[in-house]
Amino acid sequence: MPASDNVPDLSWLADAPAFIDGLQVDAFYEAVVGPAFRTVELQLSAIQTGQLEKSTGGRLNAGLSALFPWLKIDADVEARKVTTRGLQDGQSITLRPVDSPARQLAQLSLHYLVNQPDRICAVGHGAPFPDADAIAASPRMIAFVDVPPGTKFLPQAAELNNGRVVTFFDPLIEKLKRNGGTLPVTYPESTTTEIGKRQRDAYWKWFIDNWNLSKAVEVMEDVIGAGGRPRWIGYRMVFANGETLHLDVNARGDYDTGVFAYNFIRRGERYGLRMVGSLKTQPALNVLAIYEK
Repeated sequence: MPASDNVPDLSWLADAPAFIDGLQVDAFYEAVVGPAFRTVELQLSAIQTGQLEKSTGGRLNAGLSALFPWLKIDADVEARKVTTRGLQDGQSITLRPVDSPARQLAQLSLHYLVNQPDRICAVGHGAPFPDADAIAASPRMIAFVDVPPGTKFLPQAAELNNGRVVTFFDPLIEKLKRNGGTLPVTYPESTTTEIGKRQRDAYWKWFIDNWNLSKAVEVMEDVIGAGGRPRWIGYRMVFANGETLHLDVNARGDYDTGVFAYNFIRRGERYGLRMVGSLKTQPALNVLAIYEK
């Protein structure tokens, strides 16, 4: 999708994330932006400058300097010219190697917005996901997801610090079932057939129809219990329009259970979240960072 049609808001990257996968951000940053101890300068055409101004809600120099004061921005348009189908006034942003995952993520996002705008996906408020071919292309697509209130976070599985892998389906069914109500159909062995797909959809629909966020939080806290902080967690995120996105969150034992139970499930459904991650086929998201609203 053209960047001019779907420019992500980068301003919230200046906030402190509720969760950030520092190891994955660092690897992504080193692979895309450049090796350590090398300064990377982004040369901006006038068109690209306009894209960045739109993403920060104001003039480039004032907007980015206020949000990310550690960036070096050259605003001398007379001293610098950039060639894009002829000479156009431009600017430059200097990215210097940093160790902070939050800063690395901001620089990585700026690098993509300038150099790979067609590999950025801004999702939310009705914006659709790219198709499978677009997701599978290289370099890896980065998605900025504006999660609106009312979105449900269904925990699926997790690995705990003690090495135990747990699932949440049976405990959720036990908590969510109603007296005299129906139970979900059995999840199909194969979803490649039309019958299997309908059975799969009916299975997931039962959870949404019987959803209770307080009980979901309780289940997650009870199942993880004394097993230690989660190493990874998989969620099925369901938007109000029924569209789904699978989330892979690599916590690596660095965050308490409450972050993934209370903050994700309860606060995420009540107030929404903002997240950024690398998009993969399904669609699914390797979550790089999550920010509260």
